[in-house]
Amino acid sequence: MKTEIDPKESSRSEAFRLWMTAPVPMVTLVKTMDVSRLLKVSRRSGVPYSTIRRFESSGEISFLSLVKIVSTVGEDEEITNLFAKRIPASIEEIIRENRQNRSF
Repeated sequence: MKTEIDPKESSRSEAFRLWMTAPVPMVTLVKTMDVSRLLKVSRRSGVPYSTIRRFESSGEISFLSLVKIVSTVGEDEEITNLFAKRIPASIEEIIRENRQNRSF
């Protein structure tokens, strides 16, 4: 059974009195964020919203989820360019690259 406690007669009566007579009432600040864009990307890409939030805050994401998100926002070419094979312009360029690779 619940019992009602009179705050004026409790061990915290002084804190209650100070709180009630404070010149400025207690204010709770809440940070709001528009997540509608993230929800749209989540629905369209099939990547869970929590994964997108974690990616934004920590930078951690699986490659597959990253590819899905990039494809959804229309930046497929950026991923393709990461793995594009570059064609050397001359034989000298090939020799120079081979020398650089051997130095490692």
